[in-house]
Amino acid sequence: PMASTVLNVLGVIFILLLVVMISLLIFFWRKVRRFVRELTKEATTSSGTPQTIHLNEVEERAWLEAAPVNAILETLSSHGYITGKVYEVSEMASALVLAVANPQNGTVGGLYHHEVIGPWIELVAETDKGFISFTNTAQQALIDKPDWLEMNVLTDKKISEIIGAFEKRIASENIHPVALEDFRDNLEKNYKRLMKWKNEQGGLTFEEVRLQNEKMADPLDEDNLARAFISVKVSEFNAWQLAMWEELHVNPDLTFPDEPTFIVPDHALCEAFVDYLDDHLRLTDRQLNQLKEAAKGRMDCGPFFDQIMRRLSENLRPKEYCRIEFPLNARVFFDNTIEINELEEPEKQ
Repeated sequence: PMASTVLNVLGVIFILLLVVMISLLIFFWRKVRRFVRELTKEATTSSGTPQTIHLNEVEERAWLEAAPVNAILETLSSHGYITGKVYEVSEMASALVLAVANPQNGTVGGLYHHEVIGPWIELVAETDKGFISFTNTAQQALIDKPDWLEMNVLTDKKISEIIGAFEKRIASENIHPVALEDFRDNLEKNYKRLMKWKNEQGGLTFEEVRLQNEKMADPLDEDNLARAFISVKVSEFNAWQLAMWEELHVNPDLTFPDEPTFIVPDHALCEAFVDYLDDHLRLTDRQLNQLKEAAKGRMDCGPFFDQIMRRLSENLRPKEYCRIEFPLNARVFFDNTIEINELEEPEKQ
């Protein structure tokens, strides 16, 4: 069974990454493209929203004794909730979560805390139809949600009122009980499930990036926002690549290869895909510009990549390694490591 949907954790991670990313993009745009590519290889902001999260148990409970968290805990306890372990989110160590569960109705939840945003709760019931979630944070990045997720955000309610609304909503539902000790596994699995769903929809949308930009103290204008969106989408490909590598490591049906690999999604924004490929195909400026023009308006990355392959000399075409289903339906290719004896161009007189 799956328990928590962690849309809130996703929202926090995405918002913080996007704030840092947009603040750096204007600087990046002023630099030579190849210099930018080398620079962002080492920048943490180039890796995009994590496609998986990993919760490690920590002995960090002092924050539970300070206001307002201690009052939240007292309210949860008075409504039958018991507490479990505290976990640190590896992908963002400043985020902590205390597992909670209500054995009386089989629901679970999390008491979250972030150094900047502060504390919030999420209570989740797993039902025959999916998940019902109640939270008191507005820190969310996703506009659309899967049909198996009902998300209720009550930012102006007291904790006791949120619990009351949650219990009223689930009173007539057939709840699948989740044990407190299963909190971590369920959180990680549901985050992965949510990211898979989001990726198959095409990933982050321009509207989602635009809404986050509007929250900035000094938002980008439309032209710069359009460029920022492409940069965000390129970082999404980088995140998919990292998740692909993890999948090759942990999926028992797959094998992690010794050679470098890259990801080719079936469905994704082709314009950003071209920038991502530039690190793996070593495209010339002429090739890059022509492919960017051909990519505009396209989302069929798989067929588009096959067209790119036909443009290349046969010996320079990357070889396919396997297919994967996470972080999205995609093919995995080996980097072509053939070294080209590129002659220096004569200087113009």
